[in-house]
Amino acid sequence: MHGIRWKITLGLVLIFLLSSASLYQMLQTRLRTRLEEQITEEMTSLWQNANFYARQLLVTYGLNNDEEGFAEIGASLEEELTAATEWEAEACDCQGNLLDSPASQEERSSEEQELFDAAAAGRAVYRMVYDRAEFCRVTFVLPVLVSEKQVGILRVTADYSDRQQENAQTVRLVLGVMILAFGLAFILCLLLLNHFVTPLLQLSGHSRQAARSMCEKEMDQIPAVPELLTHRRDEIGVLAENYSRMLDTVQEQFQRIEGDRTQIQELLESRQEFFDQATHELKTPLTVIRGYAQLLQEDGGEDRELWETGLDQILRESDRLQRMVRQLLDLRSGPQETKKTRIELTGLARNVAESMELKARRYGNTLRVTGPEGCRILGQEELIRQLLVNLVDNAIKYGEENTPIEIETGEMGDEVFLAVVNSGTGLSQDELEHIFEPFYRVDKARSREQGSAGLGLTLCRKIAEAHGGLLTAESEPGRTVFRATFPRDGEEKGGTGI
Repeated sequence: MHGIRWKITLGLVLIFLLSSASLYQMLQTRLRTRLEEQITEEMTSLWQNANFYARQLLVTYGLNNDEEGFAEIGASLEEELTAATEWEAEACDCQGNLLDSPASQEERSSEEQELFDAAAAGRAVYRMVYDRAEFCRVTFVLPVLVSEKQVGILRVTADYSDRQQENAQTVRLVLGVMILAFGLAFILCLLLLNHFVTPLLQLSGHSRQAARSMCEKEMDQIPAVPELLTHRRDEIGVLAENYSRMLDTVQEQFQRIEGDRTQIQELLESRQEFFDQATHELKTPLTVIRGYAQLLQEDGGEDRELWETGLDQILRESDRLQRMVRQLLDLRSGPQETKKTRIELTGLARNVAESMELKARRYGNTLRVTGPEGCRILGQEELIRQLLVNLVDNAIKYGEENTPIEIETGEMGDEVFLAVVNSGTGLSQDELEHIFEPFYRVDKARSREQGSAGLGLTLCRKIAEAHGGLLTAESEPGRTVFRATFPRDGEEKGGTGI
């Protein structure tokens, strides 16, 4: 992959080369044009001087204005022009033959012959022979006109090498200055480029590492964006700051997704476990009912004791199955929305204690209600009664025989509480963590009754939450407390509906 640094560097180099070539070509063209303009001006001046000298010499020597007169003054004219210009001058007749050797035609190149043909037609022309560094020679071919009549031709060879050398020196100087200026500009551009590209490369490397960590789900391995980038006061600093915020948001969302995924997985596992437990619990009474029904069918009513025992078991398991289905429905739908009433907890506790007194005496327990009058909450009395009956029933079944069971009511700040305290071996920490889960039951050997499905405490907690309250359990050896707290009458905390 070609990075932005190399692309910009290559672009700067290309710009430098193209600019240098363009400037060099433009400078060469301009200097050559200027030299040609000077040569043209000097040729015009030379042509005028040659015609002037020719007229003077013809008058001085009293010669006619014709080719023969020009032939007589040719040598003198050459000397005059050479002395005036220090250039080599040669006189020719109108056909281009040198006056020094009129008998022989000089061998000329085609380019030189074109010059003499132009001069014979009355035009002053020149030809340059040069290189770009030191050498430059110009041949002028000029028609000599006296009284608007052509009497001969002059060929003057001029050396412009010194001017060519000056032009070459000018080109070298300009190129040197240009190279120095471009070099300094190039170094400055590289420094600025490094100042802007280095943080971008850092961000690029950081983003690659972040992407790799995200793909491997190692969000804690993503390093923080360097403060040197986020503290910059330019567009790169803004980019780094926005990137850092985006990365924080992605990490938060990823953690939230992971948490949701874990919760969903736990929910799915909990639902499966609930289904398995519900299936198991429903199967037990159905098995008992079916078993006794088959026995009674086979016996045909001959064994009266078996008949009475079977009917008793079928009725008992049917009642258990009915209670279980009703509790499952209550757990699924939650308490229904009904009209709220004020409930006085201490009076309700005494009423429940009276109704449960007979069952408590069966195991030698006594029920005692303590608490002030006037502990009121806003809710549905039948549900609160059901909560308290379940708690007292558990205390009777799992508590120690021949011990008192306390039903306490009271106030704590803005809350009202209802507690059931019993004596016994207590619950372990693991049991306290799972006691409110559906179908969870402590060791069956510790219960004095059979038939519990493990749904009572789950339903009690839902009732408390529906009244904006909370049901908790505390236990230590010899003492277990279930406490439900509710908002005081008129200060609801937003339950799920009653």
